[in-house]
Amino acid sequence: MQTVPADSPGLLGTTLNIWGPLKESTEQTAAGIEPHLAVLAQKAWRSPLPAPAYAGFAREMRQVGLPK
Repeated sequence: MQTVPADSPGLLGTTLNIWGPLKESTEQTAAGIEPHLAVLAQKAWRSPLPAPAYAGFAREMRQVGLPK
C-alpha cells in the first residue's frame, strides 16, 4: 500500500480497477463494489466527512437508500 500526500502535485485523481473474467454478472459486481465506490468518491472529492468513522458513514448511506 502506498500513501500519497494530499497536496502532491502528481495527485490528479483516483481510479478503481476490476479484473476479469468474473463469475458474477455485471449487476452483481456493481452491487458488490457500490459501498466501496461511495467511500472512494468521498475521499477523492475531499468533501466534508458526514461522520468521523465508517460506521457513521454506513448509517448515512443507509438513510439515503445506499447500497441498493
